[in-house]
Amino acid sequence: MKMKYSIEFIYSNNNQVYLEDIELEPEEFDRLNTFLYGLEKAGVIEKEGGGGELIFPFSEPLFTDLEDLKQRWAHNLLIEAGAEVGLTL
Repeated sequence: MKMKYSIEFIYSNNNQVYLEDIELEPEEFDRLNTFLYGLEKAGVIEKEGGGGELIFPFSEPLFTDLEDLKQRWAHNLLIEAGAEVGLTL
C-alpha cells in the first residue's frame, strides 16, 4: 500500500533546498531512504535545518490567518525582533 512522504534536504555544494512530496510502496521507501542516507554520508546532501529526517511521513499543510500567525510569532519574540530592525507585519 502506497503512503505519502516528504523529502527534504539541502545540496551541500550550493545550499539549495530540495523539497518533494511523493507516494511510495514500503520497499520503495526503504530503497530511497537508504539512497538518501548514502548521499548524506558521502557529503552530497545535508539534513535541512541541521536535523530531522531526510524522508518523513507527509502531513497536510496547516493554513492560518494573519492574526493567528502574529500571535504565534509574538510568543517566540519574532515580531519584536523584526521591530528592532524596522520591520512590521
